[in-house]
Parts: sequence; structure tokens; C-alpha cells
Amino acid sequence: MTEDDLRAIAEKFAAAVRTQDREALSSITTSEVTWTLPGNASISGVAAGVDGILKRAQMLSDHQVNIKVLHVVYGLFGFGLLLHNTGRKGERVLDEHLTTIMQMEGDRIDRLDTYISDVAMLEAYFAED
Repeated sequence: MTEDDLRAIAEKFAAAVRTQDREALSSITTSEVTWTLPGNASISGVAAGVDGILKRAQMLSDHQVNIKVLHVVYGLFGFGLLLHNTGRKGERVLDEHLTTIMQMEGDRIDRLDTYISDVAMLEAYFAED
């Protein structure tokens, strides 16, 4: 796949997470897709399948997280998104940098692993009320 192809998938993924678009996610992921997120917060762990990704996307929306894609970087077997996530929910503030690495299976995303600059901040922001 070309860098343009991967960038298009990255943009489609980011938009699908923001809008919780099941059809768009299904069109760019394998049926066994997984997405890992560190920490012990309600949003942390492994999201499995499109349903798991949609559940995580709903949590991001519920917590008013703004996702800004800063850069797309390319590897041999996939690509990464360099992101800046921000949010405010009551007195809680989220302001962190993160990278999500996406492994491809053919022309579909098969695995996503997110690495976060401040896991404690993530856990505090998504703490149960």
C-alpha cells in the first residue's frame, strides 16, 4: 500500500471513531481487529472487534475527548498516528500526547496499540464518578 492509501485509511479511522460509524469501521478493519489501551481506567484494556471499538468511541464521546491527528507515520507493516487528545469534564482535564500503531492485514487494520504520555492522567480523567 502507498503512503496515500495508508493516510486515507488513517483519516477514515479517525473520522469513524469520532462519528461512531460502524459501516466505515467495518470497511477498514478485519473481523478480528483489536485495540489495546494502557492503564486501569474504564476505557483501558483490549477492545475487540468493531463493537469493542465503537464502545471505546462512545466512551471518548461521553467524556468529551477531542482527538487531533498531528502526524501519520509509516512503517513496513502498518502506520502510526501521532495524536494530541484534550478534554474537560467538570473539574477533570485531559491533555496528553499519544501514538496509536496500526498493524495491517492486507488492506485492513488488524491491530491497534495505543501508547500514552501520561497513563495516570488518563486514569484520573476516566475515573468512575
